[in-house]
Amino acid sequence: MISNDSDIEEMNTLVDSVNNLSSSLRKQEYLRKVLTKDMSHELRTPLTTLQGNLEGMIDGIWESTPERLQSCNEEVIRLYRLVGDLENLARIEEEQVILNNNEINIGELIASILSNFEKKFLDKNIKVHYKPKDIFIHGDKDKLSQAIINIVSNSEKYTLEGGEVYLSISQEKNKVIIKLRDTGIGIDKEHLPYIFERFYRADESRARATGGSGIGLAITKSIIEAHKGSIEVNSKINEGTEFIMYLPK
Repeated sequence: MISNDSDIEEMNTLVDSVNNLSSSLRKQEYLRKVLTKDMSHELRTPLTTLQGNLEGMIDGIWESTPERLQSCNEEVIRLYRLVGDLENLARIEEEQVILNNNEINIGELIASILSNFEKKFLDKNIKVHYKPKDIFIHGDKDKLSQAIINIVSNSEKYTLEGGEVYLSISQEKNKVIIKLRDTGIGIDKEHLPYIFERFYRADESRARATGGSGIGLAITKSIIEAHKGSIEVNSKINEGTEFIMYLPK
């Protein structure tokens, strides 16, 4: 039997499909192993601190002071936050989250979020620039709040005392644009392609000092994409970082 061009083309298409599936499965297995390793690392760090403090107090090496108990409590809170972030990210990535879409005044929502950060900004003498606008979109208010909170929190953590944060919203045709720019420590360009990945942190020591889990930006990206939007980042070391979110109206 002689194969015609159509048969050969179908066979090539089938081979390509099998190769793509194989590559996808290998990538998924690799990501699963990386995630397991990263999760173990993230959970082990606070547990090690807890164990050290508790054993020291139990053995009588250290006195059970309010400061040491507070340190233990902070690690417990960190664990709860990490587990909560992981649960949120898993639900979003597995598309198990049903968006409760309603009309939202996004300008008003951002103003409300900033008011909740007011004390933190004041404590660091960070000046916030934002002029609210009545711009409306359809989306899940709670989840969009979480996405924006993660971005604002990131700027607050990595903007030094006396710095500035600029927020703006605008609309173009059928989309809304949210921009947040800070005068923080910035991110090296080699790290920019990876900052929305789970557990990725451009600076491990600074991230630990601020209590970051490395999950917040991954959650933000997943939420924005669940709304059929997109997010991008621009940054320069010692100059600051800018996040731009695009959302359909």
